[in-house]
Amino acid sequence: MVHRSTRRERSIGSMALAVATLSLLGCKAATSDGDAFSYFELPNGYVIRERWLPRLHGAPLPRRDLLAPADLGDELDADERLENWYSNPNTADAVLEWASQAPLRQETLVLLSRQIWRPHFFAQGSLAVLGWSTTGDHFAWTSDHREVWVLQAPSQTTRRLMVTPAGTYPLIEWSPRGKALCVRVIKQPMTPEELYELSLSSGLARRVGVVNMAELPDDMRVEDTWNWTPEGDSDVLHIRTPARTVAPAGGRSDAQ
Repeated sequence: MVHRSTRRERSIGSMALAVATLSLLGCKAATSDGDAFSYFELPNGYVIRERWLPRLHGAPLPRRDLLAPADLGDELDADERLENWYSNPNTADAVLEWASQAPLRQETLVLLSRQIWRPHFFAQGSLAVLGWSTTGDHFAWTSDHREVWVLQAPSQTTRRLMVTPAGTYPLIEWSPRGKALCVRVIKQPMTPEELYELSLSSGLARRVGVVNMAELPDDMRVEDTWNWTPEGDSDVLHIRTPARTVAPAGGRSDAQ
């Protein structure tokens, strides 16, 4: 790993301003040179500075910097930039998403928590982040275009819950109570999608059915083809018409 001292030294120069504006975190603050920034406070004293950079064509691009402390830069590559952050809805925890662009895009996920002194690096690779469950107990993402993972916040451990078949990729959504994931297994865009209910408690993936995009009315989104029902401590996924059920409920999936 390359130490990002150059970038860190530039960032520390702005730390005094960040501390002075903590009462305005989440609001824009002007610097001495007139540029506008937003500041956001995270656990353990971390402060994010966000600035939107204009472009000649297209929407502005965000530029985000982590101002302090400096030790996070020791374990990141020199070309990695802060892409996004995800605040836990019920605790002071937050996950930072860093991304490098060359030679291939790669993301790094870091947990910041008041329960641990140092940042916890828990995932790296080609990632697609969903985020926290509604309860804040789990953080979900996909890796390498086939794997579904969750971070268990209280224990700070990771679990790989599902691997989709070769030639497919998963898209995931949380259930309303955060007890399960809806997993859409896709081969190609606009082709039939297999739908799975992935339970966090059991780790089982139940095949619910198939959604055929070609059969949906023009005003119907694919997300409108299923709904959740709370049943005890579980969230149960149901498929709606005009989707076509192809497998009975129950049992362990062969996509595990």
